[in-house]
Amino acid sequence: MSQRFVLAGVVVVFLLVLGVVGYMLTKPAPTPTPTPTPVETTPTAAQTPAPQTPPPPRDMRIATSPVGTTGYMVAAYLSDIWNREAGLRTFVQPHASTEAGIKALVLGEAEIAYAADVHFMDLYTWGKEFGILGVGLEREAKKLPVQSVWLYTMETFLLIRAEDAGKYRCWKDLEGKDVFLTPKGFGNHLNILRALRAAGVNVNHVEISFGAVADSLSRGTIVATALYTTGTLVLPPWGRELDLRIKLAPLNPCPDEVEKLKAAGLVLKEIDSSKIFSNNKDMGKIVGVAFFFGWHAATDIPEDAVYKMLVALEKVAKDYVRVAREFSQIADNTAGFQLEAVKSSMAYGIPVHPGLAKYLKEKGLWNPEWDKYIAKEMIPKLVKAGPSY
Repeated sequence: MSQRFVLAGVVVVFLLVLGVVGYMLTKPAPTPTPTPTPVETTPTAAQTPAPQTPPPPRDMRIATSPVGTTGYMVAAYLSDIWNREAGLRTFVQPHASTEAGIKALVLGEAEIAYAADVHFMDLYTWGKEFGILGVGLEREAKKLPVQSVWLYTMETFLLIRAEDAGKYRCWKDLEGKDVFLTPKGFGNHLNILRALRAAGVNVNHVEISFGAVADSLSRGTIVATALYTTGTLVLPPWGRELDLRIKLAPLNPCPDEVEKLKAAGLVLKEIDSSKIFSNNKDMGKIVGVAFFFGWHAATDIPEDAVYKMLVALEKVAKDYVRVAREFSQIADNTAGFQLEAVKSSMAYGIPVHPGLAKYLKEKGLWNPEWDKYIAKEMIPKLVKAGPSY
C-alpha cells in the first residue's frame, strides 16, 4: 500500500516538472524597451502649468461704512440696482469704518469696497500718505481696489457752536484744540486732515461716536466738528440729527488759508446752508473741501461686470434722485462724472478697472494715452503720475 502511494507521488512530481518546463518554453520572450532618443528643449518650453486667473466670485460682497452713514444707505440702493438691472449677485456688508471695509477687500474678504480718492492715495503708498490705510497690509494683501464706479463728491467742512462764533474765526484758531474729524479712516477724516495740513494747522482728533457729537460740543469736550455734504446737497443721517440738537456756526478758512488750500490742488465748493440744514439754515455760506467717492473692485471682478454696473447706473440714476439725492451728480451725465473723477485720481497714478475703461471708450471719452493706467494685476503697482490733465 505504501509503495503504491510513493509511486503516485513520483508521478505527480514528474507531471509538475513537465508543466513548468512546457510553460517556460512557450512563454514569449520579453521585448526590450528601446532607449529614448534625447529631445532638445528650448528655454521657452513650459515646464509648469501657467498660473490660472481665479474664477470670478458668484456672490459679490459690498464692504461699506456702518449703518447710519451715507455709504451704507447708498450701498443698499446700489446692491438692488446691480442685482435687478445688471443681473449680478451682490449684498451689503457694513464694517466699523470705511477703512475697515477697504481692508476687508484687500485681504480677500470682500469684492467691492466703498472708497474715496484719498483712500487710494494712502493705500497705494502703503500708508505713507496718512498713516492709516496700507500700514502692515503690504505682506498680507491679496488684491487692491482700482478705480471702478464713481458716484458723487463729498465736501468736508468745519462747524463750531454758534456761541463760539466770535472766539474762532479761522482754521488757525483751532491750533492744538480738540476736534472731531469724523471717525479715523473715513474718507472725510482723511480729506479734512489733508486740508488742515495744507493750511498748516494741527489739531487733536478726538474719536467719538456720531451720537455723541452734539453733547461733546455742548460740554466743550471738543471745540469743533467736521461734517460733510454729498454733492453739496445732502447731509448724512448723523449730520441731520446734529442739526436738530444744537445751534451751529460754520468755521470757514480765512483768505490766506484758502490760498494755501488752492495751492495744494484742493477743490473748494460753496455750500448754501439754507438748502441742507433745518435748524441751522441761517448759517449762510459754508466752504467745503471736495473729493470723489465711489465703489471699487479689484481685477478679480471681470471687465464685463463693472461695465454692466455703470450701464445700469446710467439707466436708473434719474429715477433714484427722487429718493436719494446722492445720485444727483451722475443723473444727467454718468459718463462725464466718471471722466472727471478718473482724471483726478489718474493724476496720482491710480489704476483704472478695465470695465470702467471700456465704458469710457464706448462713450468716446477715453484717451489712448491712458491705456497704461488700465489695471491688469490683482496688486497693481502705482503708475507714475502723468502730466496735469
